[in-house]
Amino acid sequence: MSAVLDAIAGGRGIVVAGLVVSLPGTTYRAAATPYTSTSGGHFYDRVLNWGRITYSLSDRIGSMPFVQFTVRVADHDRTLARIYEGSRRDEIRGSAASVYLMTPTVAYNSEAVFVGVVTKLSFPAPFQAEFTLRTNDDQIQRLSPGGGWIPNRVTWPRAKAEVFDKVSPILAGTHDASYTQTGPGLVKCLLVDTVSHVYLVCAGRAKGTAGVPITRVYVDATQVSASNYTASNTTIGGRYYTIITFTSSAPTESQTVTCDAEGYESVGDGTGTLITNPATQWAHRLSNFVLGDYMSGAWLSTHALIDSTYLSAAEAYFTLLGARASTNEDERRTGKDITAAYCKSFLMRSFWTRGGKIALRYEDIFALPYTGYRLRWYRDELGEFSLVEDDYQVTSRIVLRFSRSASQDSYLSTLELVDASASSDTQDSLDLEMSEAR
Repeated sequence: MSAVLDAIAGGRGIVVAGLVVSLPGTTYRAAATPYTSTSGGHFYDRVLNWGRITYSLSDRIGSMPFVQFTVRVADHDRTLARIYEGSRRDEIRGSAASVYLMTPTVAYNSEAVFVGVVTKLSFPAPFQAEFTLRTNDDQIQRLSPGGGWIPNRVTWPRAKAEVFDKVSPILAGTHDASYTQTGPGLVKCLLVDTVSHVYLVCAGRAKGTAGVPITRVYVDATQVSASNYTASNTTIGGRYYTIITFTSSAPTESQTVTCDAEGYESVGDGTGTLITNPATQWAHRLSNFVLGDYMSGAWLSTHALIDSTYLSAAEAYFTLLGARASTNEDERRTGKDITAAYCKSFLMRSFWTRGGKIALRYEDIFALPYTGYRLRWYRDELGEFSLVEDDYQVTSRIVLRFSRSASQDSYLSTLELVDASASSDTQDSLDLEMSEAR
């Protein structure tokens, strides 16, 4: 328990909610009652109304809900109106904003209730202003990877025309067709040099085996000899790529080249361990290609917007399960969609913490049944109810599709679960997009 919550539970001293906003040229502090903190300055009694702050987990398809609320304040001295009417008005949106629970015996910023940004400042009544505050989710709404990873005539002047509709692929985890088929490979390669017969495998460096980043190469679903090509890494425009160059028996432009490969490792130079843990892979993807813009060399550190405590717990859980993830994408998508795909594939939930960070939780299959307090209602208090549910309201058959082949845009494995005791056949399906591709 934090020191502030401990003070609240023990009934020691007053507790005040304080608003801190870093506006252009000044730090704005307000509370519903005057309050002077030991280290955070004075909070003027300006807050007229606190909006409801609601935190929630993502739903079962993984869509992470944002947190947004309003705070109405008095503006008799026109502090906010002057900023709004001034030359720095455009800097108000995106200003850092926090709400803290404060007590005199503890530092004012010890217990955050909300950390985010200002999305709107309005004036609903004379001498009143209203902040609309929201979690800082602009960054995870960005399309990934960034524009620097989109092939163009400068980086790849001799690329096949269709390549310019794609992005440099993101490759993570194991992609191995040999477990399920003789060909094609699971990773589709993009023809980026029609003269030198160079095919792009992925942005960044794929791990590979014994220094070779590619396991097998296929032309039109037929595996070709390793003597026909070289797999290597190259830097173009300051960005690092993994490529295949055909040295003999080069395929024609109309033929499809695929490969099997291992994706990113933990260091960035090929010496690290393959990243397969679903939580680690998710954090790596967001840190390097959504929240950050990786170019070359060592991978970027885990981004500050990701909650490290929850991440460590999720990593430990999936290590215990032995869960492994894979992904291969050559189209742009938002960080929110990427997060949803991982959550859906591995029974995770995403949410915003009170400290303004993105966090993951998991559905612990080892958890014991709830043994805490139970509430009891009588039948006439609840109204009509039944302990029997009609079969048509219950899914009796579910089809799981997993081990995705990006080159074929399909799933290689299917598992069907059926409740034989159900009197009706109600079917549902679930695609595990980020499951291991082999």
